[in-house]
Amino acid sequence: MLDFEKIWANFEAAHKDEILPPMSITTEIPAENKLVILIDIVGFSKETTKEQVYKIYCFEHYVIKNVLSNFFNFKNRIRINQFIPTGDGCYIVADECDPKRALDFLVALIRGFQYIGKDDPNPWALRASALFGECVPFLDLAKHKNYIGEGMNEAARILSYGQAALEKKFLEDNSEAEILDAKLFSRNSLYVGENLSEELANYLSSGNKIYQFDNIPDKHGKTRNISVLQGLK
Repeated sequence: MLDFEKIWANFEAAHKDEILPPMSITTEIPAENKLVILIDIVGFSKETTKEQVYKIYCFEHYVIKNVLSNFFNFKNRIRINQFIPTGDGCYIVADECDPKRALDFLVALIRGFQYIGKDDPNPWALRASALFGECVPFLDLAKHKNYIGEGMNEAARILSYGQAALEKKFLEDNSEAEILDAKLFSRNSLYVGENLSEELANYLSSGNKIYQFDNIPDKHGKTRNISVLQGLK
């Protein structure tokens, strides 16, 4: 068994004269306002390893590449800075752009994923969040370009707290429904921050609906307004 106390004592002895760099080494890197998208593949953790690999491969190599090459001409293209895998989806960080163009891009990704998985006995679905927020680029331990910052954090909060609010609303409105029904209800839904909410009405069609959840608190006590386009088809 490892002796962690001894290991830590040796580490402290070896590094006792080191001085941490000043915070300015990081704060001097300017934060940039970016389009931040967080994609979550619905039901991913229930899949076998082989199925997970296949879905991620199809999403990256067919959906994303097809959307980027065929849905946007050079003048209105989305300028992607980085794709950051999350295991069951990815972050997409892009240059700030017109809100409608940002949502056109995201809706095309959701519909593209639906399309290539339409013949599966369990139709493929995504959940996604999007906002404009501050990010800072950095190189991670593997020397890959990555991003950190409030924009990345907020995308995750909007998705998780927005989904919880939507499913709670569904259960309140449907007294006979069960949690599984609520999970199915939240499939193919798009959750956005306030700086994208006004554009959601452009994507309304039969079978989907917009929900507005205001002052949704997180575990840190911070609140946010979240708009949801449910049942995107």
